[in-house]
Amino acid sequence: MVKNSSSVSECLNCGGKISSKYCPYCGQEKDTKRFEFKTIFHQIIYGIFNWENFFFRTFNPLLTRPGYFIKDYIKGKRKPYIKPFSLFLFFLTINVLVFHWNSERFIALIMSSISNIASDVEFTSIENIRHLVEANLNNQYFLLPFIFAFSLKLLLRKRTGINYAESLVFSLYSIAMFLFLDILIMFLSIINTKIWLLSFMVSYIYLSFAVMQFSGCSKVKGFTIGGMVLFLSYIIFMVIVFILMTGNKLLFGVAKIFPF
Repeated sequence: MVKNSSSVSECLNCGGKISSKYCPYCGQEKDTKRFEFKTIFHQIIYGIFNWENFFFRTFNPLLTRPGYFIKDYIKGKRKPYIKPFSLFLFFLTINVLVFHWNSERFIALIMSSISNIASDVEFTSIENIRHLVEANLNNQYFLLPFIFAFSLKLLLRKRTGINYAESLVFSLYSIAMFLFLDILIMFLSIINTKIWLLSFMVSYIYLSFAVMQFSGCSKVKGFTIGGMVLFLSYIIFMVIVFILMTGNKLLFGVAKIFPF
């Protein structure tokens, strides 16, 4: 049990000298109290509403002026906002849950669209494909931000001087918002499944405006760079997936890749 008074001048967390209410080194309060039930209850309530406050401070500008927000964040305005990976992970979790709920309809739509183009191709059952997609969905989403960041750096470096780590910040925030927009579209697709096909176009428009605001380029260049980033990212992604699948096939056999 630790008992503190107002005479305490050393931080119990880091040992730094305290001359005000909070430690200037780690931010902990000078005066700590013995844990009671009301203390824990207060921390829970504070955590919920404090996170909510951080969430809306981050979400609102990312939705309405993403490029300006990301530029300010990279330059150092970071204290009031949720970190990019945390926001990405939050929306990824919700997206995967919503996709799982609707996956059978979405996979059926994709297979129907493909079969219209290549009617002579024989496909396995929709249920088996759904299991394959769901089993690898998290891995795909965790790989994509790093590829996306590479494409952003490649296409924006000369104009903005952005490095790879900064590109990754841009990538994580952008993909987090792609996931959010995709969640909305998936809910709207309850009305008509074909609405889900708009997901890529909405992401493209969002990214293009983010690029325009971040780099200060014109609308034409913004939409051109946005399209190039998406195209290059998905091409690299498919090549990597193909290489991994081919290697897996050679090592473990077809059944390990396509378990149906």
